[in-house]
Amino acid sequence: MNQFSRAAFTATLAIAATVPVSSAPLTLVKDGRPAASIVIAERPTVVARFAADELQTHLRPITGAGVPIVDDAAPVGGVRILVGESKATRKINLRSDSFRPQEYLIQFSPNTLVLMGKDGTGEAPTNVSVHGTLKRVPGKYGGAFEFGGSSAISVAQCPFSDDSGCMEAWVQMLPTTQDAPGTILRLDGNNPWTYQIIQRVPKSNRVSYVTYDGKQGYTVTSGELSDGWHHLFATYQASEGQAELFVDGVKVGATKYVATTCEGANLRIGGIPRDDQTSNPFVGLIDGVRISGTVKSVAESGFNKSPETTVDSIVLLQCDEREGLPADTSGSVPRVVPPDIWEDQGTCYAVYDFLERFCGVRWLNPTDYGTIIPETKTLTVAGKTVRRSPAFALRYGSMCYRIDDHDVSIQTYWPKDSAEFKAYDAAAYAQLNEQHPQPSQYMVAKRDRIQRFLRRMRVGGERNLCNHSFYGYYDRFWREGSKQFEQKRLEFFAKGYEGAEPPQLCYTSKALVQQVAQDARDYYDRKKTGAQLGIFWDPRLPNLFPVEPMDNAQFCKCDECAKWINKNDEESIFFSNGRDSDYFFNFINEVAKELKKTHPDKGIITLAYHTHTAPPTRVKLAPSVAVQYCFACNRLVYDRPSYERELEYLKEWGKESKKRRMYLWLYYTFPYEVSVGGRFHCFPGYFAHAIGEQFKLFHKYGYRGFFHCGYGQEVEAYITYKLMVDPTLDVDQLLDEYFGNLYGAAATPMKQIYLEIEKTYCDPQSYPPNIASGRLETHHHQTEDLAWGWLGTPERMERWGGLLEQAKASARTDRERKCIELFEKGTWSYMVEGQQKYVIRKALKAEPVPKAQAPRVDPAGGDHNKVDWGRAGVLGRWRGIAGDATQRHIDARIAHDGEFLYLRLSEKGDLASPGSSPLIYDADDWEVFIAGQNGGPAYRQISTNPEGKWQALKYESLRNGKPWKVDAKVISKVTDERDEWTAWFVLPLSHVTDSGATSGSTLYVNVFRGNRADPLAWSPTFEASFHVLERLGEVRLE
Repeated sequence: MNQFSRAAFTATLAIAATVPVSSAPLTLVKDGRPAASIVIAERPTVVARFAADELQTHLRPITGAGVPIVDDAAPVGGVRILVGESKATRKINLRSDSFRPQEYLIQFSPNTLVLMGKDGTGEAPTNVSVHGTLKRVPGKYGGAFEFGGSSAISVAQCPFSDDSGCMEAWVQMLPTTQDAPGTILRLDGNNPWTYQIIQRVPKSNRVSYVTYDGKQGYTVTSGELSDGWHHLFATYQASEGQAELFVDGVKVGATKYVATTCEGANLRIGGIPRDDQTSNPFVGLIDGVRISGTVKSVAESGFNKSPETTVDSIVLLQCDEREGLPADTSGSVPRVVPPDIWEDQGTCYAVYDFLERFCGVRWLNPTDYGTIIPETKTLTVAGKTVRRSPAFALRYGSMCYRIDDHDVSIQTYWPKDSAEFKAYDAAAYAQLNEQHPQPSQYMVAKRDRIQRFLRRMRVGGERNLCNHSFYGYYDRFWREGSKQFEQKRLEFFAKGYEGAEPPQLCYTSKALVQQVAQDARDYYDRKKTGAQLGIFWDPRLPNLFPVEPMDNAQFCKCDECAKWINKNDEESIFFSNGRDSDYFFNFINEVAKELKKTHPDKGIITLAYHTHTAPPTRVKLAPSVAVQYCFACNRLVYDRPSYERELEYLKEWGKESKKRRMYLWLYYTFPYEVSVGGRFHCFPGYFAHAIGEQFKLFHKYGYRGFFHCGYGQEVEAYITYKLMVDPTLDVDQLLDEYFGNLYGAAATPMKQIYLEIEKTYCDPQSYPPNIASGRLETHHHQTEDLAWGWLGTPERMERWGGLLEQAKASARTDRERKCIELFEKGTWSYMVEGQQKYVIRKALKAEPVPKAQAPRVDPAGGDHNKVDWGRAGVLGRWRGIAGDATQRHIDARIAHDGEFLYLRLSEKGDLASPGSSPLIYDADDWEVFIAGQNGGPAYRQISTNPEGKWQALKYESLRNGKPWKVDAKVISKVTDERDEWTAWFVLPLSHVTDSGATSGSTLYVNVFRGNRADPLAWSPTFEASFHVLERLGEVRLE
């Protein structure tokens, strides 16, 4: 934690003292010595214990004094700070259950300060969970757990070190004849899938240590082990490229080791827990499980005694508990842990409000420099009683602070795997790195710090979210090979998409209504979780049951569904419209009506989104339905037609807040998200003043809270955190607070940079004439040309660079210089490179589109195997869709025989595991675009995934695709070695355009090797979208 000027703290005290007081001032610390005690219950709740720790943690650097925490059974001298409910609060008639949800109290009385509120009663969070029932038996040292084939232990988010470490356990095997390996210890990593396993070899008393690096597995196996206890000890070291297995202190053997991706994965012990079973179960006893972050010898591990915690311990389960959950005593899990964000924690809110109002503490961000702590040797506080709740009940979203490798950060704009991000991260958390040099321990410490920061900003509250909920229906009721398949229910799915997997369900299907209502009953009766119902984001009670279609507007075309289409919005240019509002909300009503028959006190939640954004006009929505309005343009304040249209929807839905619970989905993810997809650097979307205006409307219209799709960046994050608690706060004062506390003497030029970037981004006059004039067009998301051709121009960049130099010259302290350095590393360097790349790509975009010949080959009759591909034309010089060079090896060829057009598309190299999606476009694919003219409007698109599933669409206008009924042949093949993926497309020339094509014709073509991470193109589009018709290349049919 860091300090700012004492003058700022004095000002804070003066403000507090101007309000009427209810008692004499209370001195908590005098001359650096405690004059008070923090009093908690003898058996405090998790919330109260954490709140007391937070208070003590902050008072120490303010005053230099360690204000003691005592329970209410101990005598207390001096001022009492009552934190959470206790015997002392009950004596003055203050009980936690007398508060409303999220309500809290700061109360001054003679010699007593009360900080308490509505608190949950949940047990302390733990990283250990049990699947099935554990049998507790005598172990090698103390107790042990017996695994009989149906139980398993899971240690969540294990801070595993993939570079080097040790895994060990004592085991005793019991007789079994199972064919599958018996899992003793196992971790499964992602991106790519890798694993580390110590397991029992099937039908034997042998054990093996297996690692898999995403391409190849490596194994060491022991001989047959005798009955009784055995110590298993596995070591791995990427720098040496070696893994070893020891049994009872004796080396069994060694094998190759390549680093895995298991950091942050769950550690499985005794089996792999599934929803209703345990896979690969171990049959036997396990004791003394320990994972360490460094390689040590067997002797150093002390295998001949009960395992103990060491400095590099990551997990330690001594297995001695006679009841309750196994405890991880490694010390890698903090002793005092934050409560779950969804748990009532009014006492925490009271502590945080007190620290802000009366002690001058500010939390600007979770870095080493983001906590503002004033200093004073004597801390005296006074004020009137505060009893309140946060203004909005739900405060949640995809946060901008990266916790570990499994979280996405937009705290800085640099991609998380880039050298620039790592440099920023190292500078932002240098002190934390120094305190925790072990990577695994650093990850745990950083996670704890960020989780504490989120609690301090009051993230959480009322759990009520919605998202797309029907994707699981494909596995349950369409795909017969799926593990979740129940039965084929064709009547559930959209009509009019024959030959392809329907993109939606049929929302007039009575059978579908019955099924969804039954799912809701099972959810509320706790028979099935959201995940077990196939809802990918796994909603949990008390969240209302979510009902929301797939993320597309390709709805059912049956006659009954067609009756509900709003003709006025059928061809709307706006993303958010009401074309399908009556249609979908009628379905919502039918589900609510059916659910009410058995669960009259239960409701559902849905989104107002995309083509069902507008409130319905032909149906009156049932009162049991909660709605989350998707304010898609909330950050597109410069796009006035779209923005103002959505403000009207915001107002109209707000009128419903008196009848139902209304929430918001906000898109802070833009413009960053579109820049990631388009492979360019975005211009920062600063919009603090617009946030202030929006929050006043949210509060006025009665919305209960928010889910933020994406978050940040830092200034926007801070403003939003504060306004979610109190929307009446003044944005300019918050900006002064932020920049003054963070940059000190350099605050003025740093704030000026922000304000000028904000004005540039938000002002329509900064944009091309079609945007500046407010012309009615679809959403204007940021493009590279908008970002750096119109907004971040060389002239503006030069001015802002000058202000940054002015800030550097103004900085007086090392802390101020460090904060400026973080802005440089996290934002300014990104902007500079964005402008530089734009200049280069602008030159590339000026180049003509690629051209190629499609030679005429001997008749092949539509058989790709008969084509002489050596004579085919080459579609060469592949690049990223933003025009950047690629090292990947693409071979794309095209030919025709007068009757068919043939394409062979191939990528060679290390493909890892090309991923297939039933929706094709969500994962790896090949996509071919064909048109009879450049620039549209009509074109065709045909695509395939690695599994060979393909889809063909026909467009009469941009992105308005309908099924293309074409007699095509599409083949996809991935080699067993995963080092080559080839797709063949065979298309009748008579159908490739409306008028067909013959020898001598010119087709306009583009081909993409699509994936989320690094899509490639024959003709780069220089946008996130593939549907850029001006970039279609020319192919002449010989």
